[in-house]
Amino acid sequence: MKPAKILIIEDEVLLSDAYRIILKHQGYTVDVAMDGEEGLAKLKQFKPQLILLDVLMPKLDGIGFLQKSDIKQKHPHIKVVACTNLSDPQTAERMVALGADRLALKSDLSPKQLVSLIESLLAQ
Repeated sequence: MKPAKILIIEDEVLLSDAYRIILKHQGYTVDVAMDGEEGLAKLKQFKPQLILLDVLMPKLDGIGFLQKSDIKQKHPHIKVVACTNLSDPQTAERMVALGADRLALKSDLSPKQLVSLIESLLAQ
């Protein structure tokens, strides 16, 4: 079985690098986009099984990405983890309504928790 493909859409370089290193170490195939616009292009080319999606980004944020990609309708098989530093219930509800499977606070997400969350979503 091929390793799952994970697309990281995150504008903070240190964080996207950390996620990429952790996930590659776990055997996943990983690609990174620095904003939602780049994420839309990579979604088509890379065809991930899971997306780690930052909520706040320049150019196109996480909400805009979910709207433009129409993730629920066009890509129902892709799992989406929305990662944020905000604990804003309205943003959380909107992200879930647009197709995010899980919301994760970046500050609470240890490498072990990240891997565990991804494994549980990919197993569904």
